[in-house]
Amino acid sequence: MIEYKHILVGLDLTSESEEVAEKALSMKHALAAKLSIVHVIEPLSIAYGGDIPMDVSNIQEQIQETAKKHLKELLHHQEIHLFTKQKVR
Repeated sequence: MIEYKHILVGLDLTSESEEVAEKALSMKHALAAKLSIVHVIEPLSIAYGGDIPMDVSNIQEQIQETAKKHLKELLHHQEIHLFTKQKVR
């Protein structure tokens, strides 16, 4: 059997995310592995290719804050700590 040392899980914050997080946490404990969870937010300026003739920075900030809030709630329920790192292009 392969011995996993680090499990990386991507969450999209849909209704299935809690179940995915629970399974990942179970695997972490069963394998004595490290668990990292990632959620990616594509910048609106890239997603729409600059087709929006307005400043979307406030909307982008709201999206990021909402995602951070949902992740905190989800991970707190699963007793997983949240570490956020934002990379802006």
